[in-house]
Amino acid sequence: CVNTRQLMEVYGFTPELLEHITQNLTLDTSNLHKINVNSVTLKEFIKHPYVEYYFARDLINLRSRGSTFASPDDLRAIPSCTDTMLVRLLPYLDFK
Repeated sequence: CVNTRQLMEVYGFTPELLEHITQNLTLDTSNLHKINVNSVTLKEFIKHPYVEYYFARDLINLRSRGSTFASPDDLRAIPSCTDTMLVRLLPYLDFK
């Protein structure tokens, strides 16, 4: 979790509950596992809850044809890439 708002994705979690507990929450992203988009396998990539299968498949296909991704803007070349998915996924991606 990189943002407390992500808790709203949990079934039954309400804005009121989030507001009530926010003062007691601490986010620690020091152990955040980033996914290298230039080396991840399809099997590994689709395990992430924010990765849609068609996006992962298209990324792997482009990569197999010699494409590399140096920045988030490069991912926009993938037909199945949506702005919503990209915004949610970016904190978890690495382009090195």
